[in-house]
Amino acid sequence: MKTVFEHKPDFTFREFAVEKTVTIPARKLEEMLRHPMCNHEAIVENAGVMGVDGDGVYHCLLVTGEGRADGLLVESEGSGSARYASYVPEATALRYPTLSRLNRELAEVVDAIIAEGTSRTTEGNWTVTFSELEDMTGLCVEGKPFLQETLGDMLCSRPEVADLAIEDGQFDVAYYLDFCPNCQRETAQEGLPDEISMEEMQHYGYGWEGMLPLGRERALALADAGLEVFLLMPDGTERTAEGRDEIAAHDGLFGVERQAWQGYQEEMESGSQANVPAGTQGMLPSM
Repeated sequence: MKTVFEHKPDFTFREFAVEKTVTIPARKLEEMLRHPMCNHEAIVENAGVMGVDGDGVYHCLLVTGEGRADGLLVESEGSGSARYASYVPEATALRYPTLSRLNRELAEVVDAIIAEGTSRTTEGNWTVTFSELEDMTGLCVEGKPFLQETLGDMLCSRPEVADLAIEDGQFDVAYYLDFCPNCQRETAQEGLPDEISMEEMQHYGYGWEGMLPLGRERALALADAGLEVFLLMPDGTERTAEGRDEIAAHDGLFGVERQAWQGYQEEMESGSQANVPAGTQGMLPSM
C-alpha cells in the first residue's frame, strides 16, 4: 500500500464543497499528483469554479483518473496549478456521499457481529440470523443478496474470522480461537484426535473450527477405522481422501470432522464395535 506522508504536517480541517468533478486519463492524474505545482489543463479549464468564500469554505474541483479509485481535491486560487490540494484515496466517497454513509453503517454492523460472536462463542462458531441482525443493528438484509455478500466480504477481511457461510437466513461465522476468550482451548489430551493443535492448523492456512487436524499416521489409522478423512489445503479448502495411497502422497495436514470424531469416541466408549472382526472396519481401498 502507498500513502502520502507530510513533513511537519498541518492537519487543520477546512470546510469544502465539490463544485465539479472531472475525469482525466490515468496518466495525466499521475502527472498531476507528481507535479501539483505545474500548470495542468484540467485545472486551467476549470479555474473559475474554485475559490474560498467569505465563510472560509473551499469550493473545489475534484479530479479523478480513468480506472482509478483515487483523486485530487483542488482549489487553485485562480491559477492553473494545485495551490491547495488534498489527496483522496476513495474519490467515489466524495462523488456519492450515500456510499460513504453506507460503508460506515456496514462497518458498524460488522463490528457488532464480531463483538457478539467472539465474546459469546465457547467453541469458535457463532451464528446470527438475519432477523437477529436487524433487531441488533437496525439493518435489514433479508432478500438483499448484495448486502449479504458485501457484509460477508467485509467479515472475511477481518483477522478474527477464519471462515464464513451465508445460508438458511443466517451468517455462520467461524472465529480464530485467539480472539475468543470463552473458548475452551483443546489440546491432544483434551479431545483432539492427534498431537497437532487447532492453532497449528490455522497457521497452516485451514481455519474451519468444525475440522480437527491430523498427521499422516493418525489419518491412516482413522481411515482404517472407517472415518472419513480429509486432505486439508493451505488455501482453506479440503477434499475427501479416496484411498490410503492418496493419504500417503498428500504433503500437508489431514482432518476429520469434529462431529464424526466425537461420534467415533462415543462408539468406542460404549463398546459398540467390540464384536466387529479386526481389520474389517471400513478399510479404504488402495488406489
